[in-house]
Amino acid sequence: MRCLTQGVVVMLLVAATAGSVAAQPSDNDSNSKPTASPQQVVGYWSFKITAEGRTFEPTLTLKTDAKGNLKGVYRDADVEETPTDTIHWDGSRLTFSLTVTLQGDKVDLAFQGQVVNDRFVGDVQYKAQDASGIAEVIGTRKAPDASPERVVGVWDLELSAEGQVFKPTVEIKVGDDNKLTGIYRSTGIKDTPIKTIEWDGITLTLKLAVVIQDLDVAIVYQGNVTDDRIEGEVEYDAGPAFGTVTFKGSRRGNVPATPETTSDSRVP
Repeated sequence: MRCLTQGVVVMLLVAATAGSVAAQPSDNDSNSKPTASPQQVVGYWSFKITAEGRTFEPTLTLKTDAKGNLKGVYRDADVEETPTDTIHWDGSRLTFSLTVTLQGDKVDLAFQGQVVNDRFVGDVQYKAQDASGIAEVIGTRKAPDASPERVVGVWDLELSAEGQVFKPTVEIKVGDDNKLTGIYRSTGIKDTPIKTIEWDGITLTLKLAVVIQDLDVAIVYQGNVTDDRIEGEVEYDAGPAFGTVTFKGSRRGNVPATPETTSDSRVP
């Protein structure tokens, strides 16, 4: 009887061990989980949506902030440019939500879809005061191109500050060390070398200092580039005058430019 009991105990232990091993995830199971890197979705997204008898073709520019979190800017011909940071990416599914203003009405949008090989297939839930529903969405991604050639050339910029409209130009070249260099031109100031040019394939940042009417003015331009267009913000600090305003611009190639302004230059 004692030997039989020992045999039963051994059999139970073997069965328990086998069950424990079977319950452990296999290497194949762990490998099947998608990896989630923000770089898999960073770039320019173009979408096509059909809802309420209309077709919309918005875009979404995705990038990461200093902490590696995804943030985006949503654009559509019928709505104002809208930022969003409610973005989630798990390696296969991309979701983001935002509120836009369409013809004076607030519209809540919630996108979700599967991403495979830079292609988005999913839907958007929309909710407005007089309409709500779900529409199918398809989209494609264009990965960011951080090559210097993407921003080389002459950029015509336009901004309003201190009650004036300014149209400076920026000429960007590639130096012998393959780093970007630039010259800033605006009426009323000398041609000014740009101290720092940063380009990550999405955002172009220009840092410089100019002298205007004996005032030292620090200027920082930062904007997102789409094709040959740029939109963003410029910070200026001239001591008694400082602030942040929006700017826009376009690139027209390696042609020398003449800056313009509607009145005397007091800020860039």
